[in-house]
Amino acid sequence: MNPNEQDKTLGDHGRDHEGKGIADQIGGKIQEGIGKLTGDKGKEAEGKGHQAQGSLERKAGDAEQKIDDVIHN
Repeated sequence: MNPNEQDKTLGDHGRDHEGKGIADQIGGKIQEGIGKLTGDKGKEAEGKGHQAQGSLERKAGDAEQKIDDVIHN
């Protein structure tokens, strides 16, 4: 484990996951749009998949933050 990772709380990890989820959703939306513009159904579907993955990542991050709040408050 990275030494910097040892100092992170569950809430910190949650914020990291939430940020990654937002990035995945944005990237997926762009990819979907490119697929629609070019008529590439595969790229469009891949973009939708990234959006779904991002949504799950954000929800996991939110859950980690809530658990951390309960543990530390």
